[in-house]
Amino acid sequence: MNKIIYKIVCIGGQKNKEKKMNLTFKGVDFDEPLKIPSNFIVDLKKLSELNQNILIFKNIEEVLKLGEKVSLNVINYYNLLLFQLKNKKEGFLIGNTKSDGDILIGIWPFNKKHESSKDEIFAIFDDLLNKPTEFDKICLIN
Repeated sequence: MNKIIYKIVCIGGQKNKEKKMNLTFKGVDFDEPLKIPSNFIVDLKKLSELNQNILIFKNIEEVLKLGEKVSLNVINYYNLLLFQLKNKKEGFLIGNTKSDGDILIGIWPFNKKHESSKDEIFAIFDDLLNKPTEFDKICLIN
């Protein structure tokens, strides 16, 4: 069982420039890294130009990895993917590694009781690109 926790520290917004904000993600526990389609981030950025419900911006200040050290993968950079569907807010923490490219490393909310299967997660990524209007909000933070 993966006991890694990722605490993402973001720079405060315009109203809270002094205050840091953070989200805590539970590390995913799959036998093999869950690779995100290589074109996902680029395609989402293109969609954001046409859809006002898709926001993309830079705001990650620091990523703290807490708990047992299970993986030796070096993460080059991180992306937070937050989305809302039917008033249900969820999110994924994506890390980029040299060997695997973009991989899913964490899920939010931290206390989420339902464990998603790989197929369910891939279906969400597919829907984010192919049915973005079904989502209330989509936000990519890097």
